[in-house]
Amino acid sequence: MARPGYAPLMPAAPREPALSVLGSAWTETSTEAVTGRWPRRTRTREVVRFRDWLVDGRPLRERASIGHPRADDRPLMWGPEAGDAVVVASLRALLADEVGPDEEWVRFPDGRTAILFCGLCGDIWCGAISADVRVEESIVEWRDVAYQDRITGEIATDRPPFTLRFERGPYERTIRDLITGWR
Repeated sequence: MARPGYAPLMPAAPREPALSVLGSAWTETSTEAVTGRWPRRTRTREVVRFRDWLVDGRPLRERASIGHPRADDRPLMWGPEAGDAVVVASLRALLADEVGPDEEWVRFPDGRTAILFCGLCGDIWCGAISADVRVEESIVEWRDVAYQDRITGEIATDRPPFTLRFERGPYERTIRDLITGWR
């Protein structure tokens, strides 16, 4: 029975996740290759420079690759070897635009869009960090961000997928500026 002067507790309404800010910045990483047999092993280090996704000022790779065996996944924006048309297609896919003949290189058959690609070859067939990209009136969502296998289409379940939400105007400006700068 409620006491006079006290209102019963109402369950809190679920909160929408906060809006994130999408950005990008040039960064570099290095890989080391070991060839040959002992005692004549050769170690070589290669520095790779690429344009990385930043979410709220932090690299998306740090968040998306936790618990993932291939922590070298990255955006396709690393240079001419990635192929300008495919880079632009990967960016246009993040706007939920049609991307034409390069669709198979940036989207999975279930419609999910690759965000971070294989760091060695950039091929979606190696699997990728992907999301269900939804563009609404004022919000863009990357729903269920997780590693996806291109061959089976399965989404990794070793850790729960997460969702990122962005304000549409600044998000689209970021992507369109990258498209313009890449052409």
